[in-house]
Amino acid sequence: MNNSSKVAGRGKNKRKWNHLEEETLLDFLLELKLDPRWKCEGGFKNGFHQCLAEKMKEKFPSCELKASQVESKIKFLKEKYIVISDMLKSSGFHWDDKNKMVQCERQCFDEFCMGHPRAKGLWKSPFPLFEKLQLIYDADRADGSRSEDMDDSINNMDNECIDLENEQDDSDISEVLTQPPRKRQNKGKSPLGSADKYVTALDAIKDHMGTIANTMKEAQNREHAIVEQKKNLLSDIAMIEGVSQIDAIDATSFLSRNTNEIDAFYSCPNDDWKKLYVERLILRLCGPFGAT
Repeated sequence: MNNSSKVAGRGKNKRKWNHLEEETLLDFLLELKLDPRWKCEGGFKNGFHQCLAEKMKEKFPSCELKASQVESKIKFLKEKYIVISDMLKSSGFHWDDKNKMVQCERQCFDEFCMGHPRAKGLWKSPFPLFEKLQLIYDADRADGSRSEDMDDSINNMDNECIDLENEQDDSDISEVLTQPPRKRQNKGKSPLGSADKYVTALDAIKDHMGTIANTMKEAQNREHAIVEQKKNLLSDIAMIEGVSQIDAIDATSFLSRNTNEIDAFYSCPNDDWKKLYVERLILRLCGPFGAT
């Protein structure tokens, strides 16, 4: 038999959850958190409350949960998480892992409650779901692009009213909503999900541009060196003892059109080697039947 029940009187349509159901709900929420099909910049894509409700009904067939009840429970748990998380960031508070609660001096707690009235009721109150909620929400709160202070976050929750009495029957659309929605293209928004991705992309671009700049500089230096070699090529070849003027001109003409050969010529260690190189070059140019 299901241990959960509905609260009578004010808020009679609000549902009372047992601990196993709360823990299971967060397990399913963590699954969606890790599923890229359900993640978006603001947290989760539309329809995730209905998806969680369907998962819960599969796990607990008699629970008869609706998406709005799942949404209400998640907001409540997130509110408690935010209060405790901000409490632990304050001096004098620490987390008791054994008892799963915040520990502090009573005076310290009362002073904190003066500025944070929603913290009342957490004194010596175990909250074993905190660490699981931390896995779900801690990274989002640490991201400055989406973080909000405690009071703003809680006020935003309060402003999102749920009309349980006039709620429409959502059983007909459950099959559609439990499927991950198609990815939408938001005009004007970058496809990069966070500031870290921007930094990584910019670093990659800078590295690539640096490589291009170095390559261009090397090419320019090489081009300049070739120009200087071409200027001196004829005189350098003509100064080699035993090389005729005609051979010097023919060799210079060929080497000027074939820059790779210029390197070979200037890599020769001395004039004897350069003379031999020119002679072999002229022989290759002329061949057995004369000049080509």
